[in-house]
Amino acid sequence: MAEIAIDQSRLPRVQEVCRGFALLEDGALAHSLQEQEIEQHYASNVQKSQLVRQDVRVAKILQDQEERQARSHSREEQSREEQDSQYARAVQEEIHSRATERHRREEEDKEIARRLQEEEELRRREEEGQEDALPPAAEEVHSELGAGR
Repeated sequence: MAEIAIDQSRLPRVQEVCRGFALLEDGALAHSLQEQEIEQHYASNVQKSQLVRQDVRVAKILQDQEERQARSHSREEQSREEQDSQYARAVQEEIHSRATERHRREEEDKEIARRLQEEEELRRREEEGQEDALPPAAEEVHSELGAGR
């Protein structure tokens, strides 16, 4: 084999070569770290975006639930108010009906008392022998009561 002659005067020293490799390694490491940082930042942004989208979905669901509950509560409240109103009307009608019935009975009682008084007057006159002097209303009561016996 033939030996090749190398001019050693032009070759860089070992320290210079090591320094060059160290610079290249540092540059490669810096570039690699920078790419990792960019990827982590990008991944973090993607994760944050996903969380925001998920939070928006959850917030929308919660808002829909709250709106449904509010509508349901409103309907229940309106229904209670209508029931209360109907109950109040029924109570008012019952009070009015009882008052009307009480007034009717009072009038009947007055009429019965008047007729009884006239009948008593008629009996008293009959006992005294004054049957011919009966007022017309007393004769009517007397005939009604006499017919009912």
